[in-house]
Amino acid sequence: MFAFNKSFFEIIVDICLKAGRAILDEYEKPLPKILLKKDSSPVTEADLRSDDIIVENLFKLEKTIPCISEESSDSPNFCDERLFWAVDPLDGTKEFINKTGDFAINIGLIKNKQPIFGIVYAPVLDKMWLGYIDFDNRRKESFRYEEVTKHTDPLAHSRKNMVEIPSAEINVLTSRMHNSSKTKDWLERQFRYKKTKITHRGSSIKICLIAEGNGHIYPRFGRTCIWDTAAGHAVLKSAGGFLTQIDTYTELTYTNNVYNPPFLASSYKFNSSAKL
Repeated sequence: MFAFNKSFFEIIVDICLKAGRAILDEYEKPLPKILLKKDSSPVTEADLRSDDIIVENLFKLEKTIPCISEESSDSPNFCDERLFWAVDPLDGTKEFINKTGDFAINIGLIKNKQPIFGIVYAPVLDKMWLGYIDFDNRRKESFRYEEVTKHTDPLAHSRKNMVEIPSAEINVLTSRMHNSSKTKDWLERQFRYKKTKITHRGSSIKICLIAEGNGHIYPRFGRTCIWDTAAGHAVLKSAGGFLTQIDTYTELTYTNNVYNPPFLASSYKFNSSAKL
């Protein structure tokens, strides 16, 4: 098992930066090559190049920990493992194709069905979020890093993440590419008499914005998978936030299915009897 220290963080950050450079190489091309997977979702050369870099380097780091990845090893059998990586080499492929910049690399580490470490890197924004939960020592920390590639030591310029409790206005984050009528109906039911601000963003960046205090809730009804949420979940949880199933408000766990139920990322404990 890894010690959550600067040495470990440096290795994971370096993996993200290498994958980020490969993604940006493809992003700068005028016409990215787009293929369709079995489920009709798009995949690009950037997804595949990033996946090769991340999976290869995680295996070098520790050969005994399996890796479940959207692009290369998406078998639900890995979910039975006590400890495994959950990787999305390019979260927000549609954002990449549409050149919004709102896409990210997700690397999460799951132990006993719960996220214990996560790193999210947005190459175009040159911004990174990192969080961990050390259950054994009852310690958790969450950080963000701006202009990562401009510093010789990216970890030397950190800011601590801490969620913000909404007061007068609730900042709701929703998906730019995957918004739905279910989301609108849910928001109407929950916040009919509250002042809300809707912000459309892409990928796991939405979860990380809540972790840093620049958003309050993110409801998601569309299909998502382990690799979409595990890294951001760790960042948010270690910043004092919550990622729960939207129907029961119990924490999302990662079991024997790669698909997540509808979920709610939030800066405060949300339940049916106690709404702000």
